[in-house]
Amino acid sequence: MQKILGILARYILEPSPRERIIFGALILSLLSLGGWWVFQTGGTKLAYLHFMYLPIIASGFYFGPIVGIITASLAAFIVGPIMPQSVENNLDQSFNSWLFRSLFFVIIGWFSGMFSKISTAYYRTIQRQNFVDPITGLHNYRGLVHIVETSPKKLLDFSGVVIVKVKQMGEIDRAFGPESAEDLMRQIARSISQATSNEGYAACMESSKFVALVKKEEDLRRMLFKCRQI
Repeated sequence: MQKILGILARYILEPSPRERIIFGALILSLLSLGGWWVFQTGGTKLAYLHFMYLPIIASGFYFGPIVGIITASLAAFIVGPIMPQSVENNLDQSFNSWLFRSLFFVIIGWFSGMFSKISTAYYRTIQRQNFVDPITGLHNYRGLVHIVETSPKKLLDFSGVVIVKVKQMGEIDRAFGPESAEDLMRQIARSISQATSNEGYAACMESSKFVALVKKEEDLRRMLFKCRQI
């Protein structure tokens, strides 16, 4: 269940450009469908116009407050001045009626977008806590597994995997204290990160073990040289 929720959160809070285009087209389709449905059912006098809340809330949550407000404005225009209150009697809406509804639509779109921003920030905070080692700032085991699962094709681009094991870390900790051991871990992490460049990945698997995925052969040689220096 936790894995399924994580996948859903990724699709909703961190969509790819292709997913954004698909979802944007879906929202425009829902707006068109909502306008057609309200007109076919007799106008805004019936409760069917509340269908428009669906694309408004969805766009705000998926794209943020600005797009939520834009979608709300489009929805307000569709079921606003151009939509009769009663199609059968050819009765137009009053100005106060559609204006108040438009303001309410905009507030809902903004609120949905702000809720999305807060949710995204919270999700990224939790993700960082779960996927990043607090001492070195590198990916931990979960973070490395997440990279592999979300981008399995990228593994084919790497030319090598380097495992660095710090011997006698426990003795160093007992002899010089935890602060000195943590400083050593951070120094090793910086050296490994510099050697992997921006196209590789470095992870701290345990308190004394590092793993680096290296893409270029020159980075692999630089990594081995750095490891010998350490």
